Amino acid sequence: MIQERTSTSTFSNTLGLMGWLLSCFVLGGVVLPSTAIAGKSADVQKANKLLRRWRASEAEKLLKPYLKDRIQSNNFLYTMARTRFFQGKYKEGIKLLQRITSDKKQLMRYPMYRAMVAAQKVTKDYKEVQSPHFTIAYPPGPDRVLVPYAIQALEKAYKELGDLYGYRPPTRVRIEILKTAMNLADMSPLTEGDIVRTGTIALCKYNRVMITSPRALYRGYRWLDTLVHEYTHLVINRVVDGIPIWMHEGLARFSETLWRKDQPENLSPYSETLLARAVKKNKLITFKQMHPSMAKLPSQEDAALAYAQVFTLIKFFVKKNGRSSIARVLQEIHRGKKVPEAFSKIVQMPFDQYLEVWKYDLSKQKLKEYNDLAPEKKVLKGHAPQKKKKKKNERNFWFRPTSPKELGARFLQLAELLRMNKRNKAALFEYLKAEKYWKNLRPKLQNKIAKTYFLLRQHRHAIPHLKHSLQLHPNYVTTHVNLGLAYFNARQLKQAIESFTEAAHINPFHPKVHYYLARIYRILGKENKAHQSTRNYQLVRRHQ
Repeated sequence: MIQERTSTSTFSNTLGLMGWLLSCFVLGGVVLPSTAIAGKSADVQKANKLLRRWRASEAEKLLKPYLKDRIQSNNFLYTMARTRFFQGKYKEGIKLLQRITSDKKQLMRYPMYRAMVAAQKVTKDYKEVQSPHFTIAYPPGPDRVLVPYAIQALEKAYKELGDLYGYRPPTRVRIEILKTAMNLADMSPLTEGDIVRTGTIALCKYNRVMITSPRALYRGYRWLDTLVHEYTHLVINRVVDGIPIWMHEGLARFSETLWRKDQPENLSPYSETLLARAVKKNKLITFKQMHPSMAKLPSQEDAALAYAQVFTLIKFFVKKNGRSSIARVLQEIHRGKKVPEAFSKIVQMPFDQYLEVWKYDLSKQKLKEYNDLAPEKKVLKGHAPQKKKKKKNERNFWFRPTSPKELGARFLQLAELLRMNKRNKAALFEYLKAEKYWKNLRPKLQNKIAKTYFLLRQHRHAIPHLKHSLQLHPNYVTTHVNLGLAYFNARQLKQAIESFTEAAHINPFHPKVHYYLARIYRILGKENKAHQSTRNYQLVRRHQ
């Protein structure tokens, strides 16, 4: 998720305001040679243009020669502080701003100073690991387990997205792993309400990626895809300045799985359902509603629908014009064309007409609508929605249900009672009856079936039920873990590795994931991987 041009425009306005209000305090009436002032001023202006595109290393090259000057203008100090902020050097940035004025109340009026102080507070004890193209900053403790996975995904994305967008960052990109999603509220313009309401757990802003640890959610989430999604925002912003939020998010959603797949992953069944209903009712979310950020939409459902829309629009664009069309349209915008004009040049029709063609294509795709499908929601620990109190059911035990939902619930209830009394064969019989009515709409059911097969030592029989569940719930981590267990006990070790690795891509804090990966790698004679998995297991167990 990215917030559109609010941050950099605020910085530019603040830059001018601070320079005008505070210059008298720094310059103190000293007269500098006009040529030196003009040259320095021009470089400061160029640096600010570079910072709008998050090219902090290039801005630093322009500004660094002036750091030794005895007298500094406020414009220079502010721009240099902004550069240090974008480089993740928060202490240096704060000190530069404090040279403008020592009045903390005055400094706290400015968004950049507040964000820098918050970032310094959150990350002061962080450790850092560097890969060839990234710096991963993480809190000490179990989040260390995320680092190797993050590096693997990001380095693959560096190559794949470099080919797609025609740009690779020349210096290391900073990634910050946050303990809780609420740290985003501390370090950005997002509010806690925005985060809880829309499920926002990551942000690309201030020339870095900030992502919430999957440990902060009850069942984790596709955090590696999210990490690449946010990195895509950074790449786009380096390539071109000021594209609208719908395009930013559409391109990022299109690119987020390319580190692990040749083609973008299709919509999840839940997102497809939301889109199918919106198309049928003609209630698509407008580009205006998406501005200035998806995090400002009213609910997680609206955010999911908006992402589905912009993803299908970009996917349709690429399908008709080839992957090279992404770099081409960005180049046209960089040359000065407005977004509709840039698209029109490539698709050879007016942009409004092109949107109608895309909508028509959506209506003809026969999008599937899954009724009674459990929604995909990111549930933050400590912020779980309160369960509604169920009305007392006055029906007696002999009530005969008729709907599939009621019938499934009746057989599930009976199965649970039988399993509590260790009558596992009978319980399995009733679970399978419930599955007949519920099919794979509720992933908990298939996992209960799997666990009952495990108790009966019939692991192989659990596999088809779990795979069936993943068709509608591909991100339900418990299913991946149980499928890994089923494969392991069925001696299908390659498939077990794949299932446990998928689980780690959603929630690597599940101890069984690393315990069984270590056992499998040891069986296969892969001692290095076995040792790494063992260390991961010990780290996760120690901090449970």
